Amino acid sequence: MIPKSARTTSVTIPMDSTHETAFLEARQALDSVAEHLLATYPARVDQAAARAGVMRDDPDGRARVAATVLAEDEKTISDLQDTAEKALERLNETSQTFVFRSLGRTTMRELYAAHPPTDEDHANVRANLEDEKAVAPYHEETFAPALVKAASADPVLSDEDVKEIFDGDTWNNTEVTLLYVTAMSAQSQGPRL
Repeated sequence: MIPKSARTTSVTIPMDSTHETAFLEARQALDSVAEHLLATYPARVDQAAARAGVMRDDPDGRARVAATVLAEDEKTISDLQDTAEKALERLNETSQTFVFRSLGRTTMRELYAAHPPTDEDHANVRANLEDEKAVAPYHEETFAPALVKAASADPVLSDEDVKEIFDGDTWNNTEVTLLYVTAMSAQSQGPRL
């Protein structure tokens, strides 16, 4: 049998949201301007030809005007692409990719057992699923940080890292949930062939 390696999954988190915002704004500006230039190109060629005194029955003159307008558009688009690329570089430099690995069935059973569900956990699951017989598999409040720490592969997270992520004042609920869901998917995701 071929040796099996642990399944991994990853998620990238921007660690400085100002760079994320700058990239999204630069990308939106590029898309918006490109769409506008494309939609208005024929009218702008007509206007430029009229300003230059080029008549409609002068195909060579109109081709020169069209080439000039196109060159201006390409310069505008190129400048906006450069801005977006630089913003993406800054975003990538300040983003962290977190890689999580599968722990194996035995370790997961041990992890579940170390974080037994409370009566409140069972009540929440029953309410969410609208099923009076449903049971919670674990106590999520303690299980989630333990799983994120145990499954972290790159970077390997310390107790202090996990405490900062789950209890600090810089990580929001969506970011923490992304880490947890990614760590959990490493445990349950199957082949994607």
